[in-house]
Amino acid sequence: MSINRTVRGALPTLKPRAIVNWHKEAKDNEQQHCVYNKSYSALDGNAKESTIKIGDTVLLQQEKKQKLMPKFHTTPYKVIARRGTTIVASAIKLD
Repeated sequence: MSINRTVRGALPTLKPRAIVNWHKEAKDNEQQHCVYNKSYSALDGNAKESTIKIGDTVLLQQEKKQKLMPKFHTTPYKVIARRGTTIVASAIKLD
């Protein structure tokens, strides 16, 4: 049946494939998306830099287990170190 018929479409051809390091490419894409997401969330979430410095006196926020509990601990703390976004504080002894 297919004798003396013309080929209407192009026959598929094999193309040489470039050697790609998929792991490196995926890692680069993830890093680009991470930077984009961080900047987008900072804009969208109205994020601000913390103004707390070493030596400041702060109150720690506590989990409310009852309706009438205060929002903060009544013991003041002094900031002794900062590690990125984490603040290390020690209790101040009141005389």
